[in-house]
Amino acid sequence: MQTTHTNAEKQTAKALRIKTPDDCGDNKVIFRYDDPTFFVGYYAGGTWNGWDCVRVDKATFDKLRKVCEEQGGDVEDYDNAEADEFGLYSLDGHCSQVCGFTHKGIFVTNPFQSDCGRFEADPEKDYGLNHEELVEIFGENYKILKP
Repeated sequence: MQTTHTNAEKQTAKALRIKTPDDCGDNKVIFRYDDPTFFVGYYAGGTWNGWDCVRVDKATFDKLRKVCEEQGGDVEDYDNAEADEFGLYSLDGHCSQVCGFTHKGIFVTNPFQSDCGRFEADPEKDYGLNHEELVEIFGENYKILKP
């Protein structure tokens, strides 16, 4: 079932640097979470301790809780978490790092966008990245970032 969001909700999401799940293309990121596995979420800025603030859907949130539990971590934050108005869960303060690379001094999180994030880009032509390098940086499913 697709959720319909009001313009006010979409404006709030835009202010938070996230978008609603039905309109999230350019803020989708691939990240690692204290684990070698790649996950997909939505970027929402940085945190006070230098980690990236990522929001994820319920299925991804449950996978991350399982990873934390398997590693003997404290799952209390997960058990007490509530979804925001867009049905996304925040990973604020958790050890998540958005995958990307530096190009001309700018950290790029989507190889299919220009370094300013406003235009489409070709990873090979614009950044000199081949398929193997993209897989190394973003994992096998890196094409999910393509708008």
